[in-house]
Amino acid sequence: MFKKVLMTIGLLLMANIVLAQGTIRGTVIDQKTKEPVPFANVVAKQDGKQIKGTQTDMDGNFTIRPLNVGQYDIQASCVGYTTYTREGFTVKASGISVCNIELTTASKTLETVEIKESKNPIIDIGSAESGQRITTEDITR
Repeated sequence: MFKKVLMTIGLLLMANIVLAQGTIRGTVIDQKTKEPVPFANVVAKQDGKQIKGTQTDMDGNFTIRPLNVGQYDIQASCVGYTTYTREGFTVKASGISVCNIELTTASKTLETVEIKESKNPIIDIGSAESGQRITTEDITR
């Protein structure tokens, strides 16, 4: 009888541990065009430490699981977009918490690029080095 009681208590404790976890699911889209952002990085952090992370699929969807119940900072980033941070996102036990994200395009102005002609050829046929011609005088020195 005592073993059955201990076994039941153990199973209940295990069930509570499993049930005390949740999932974050959502979609990352472009704020202007409302198009999905594929391959964006989405990270769940607590106290500045990364707990779990994932990458969006071709449709901008992501799922982070399993996560313990609590408050998380959700951070999303992708090349060409500013980093998005949502603080204090709550993950509930045994459920799916939805966090949809809109990323803003990062606009950067590039400086002018000037292309100049090179006096030396970039590749000299018959030489292992670029832009230089090796003569027999150079070898004997």
